Amino acid sequence: MKLTLPILVDALDDQVNNLYGGWPDRVYVIDADGKIALKGGMGPGGFTPSVKAASGVLEKLTK
Repeated sequence: MKLTLPILVDALDDQVNNLYGGWPDRVYVIDADGKIALKGGMGPGGFTPSVKAASGVLEKLTK
């Protein structure tokens, strides 16, 4: 690709992502007993799938 600027790539163990992932972007659903019914993935990549999953969890909890 002959890039002329530095490129940084996280290792396969995801150390950088785990240390610096977007922690504020996380979705939690707490059930009526105060227990975590859904703990969404780290953001930003985990935010949208967590929101989609939350609707199903909330539907089950409200039946």
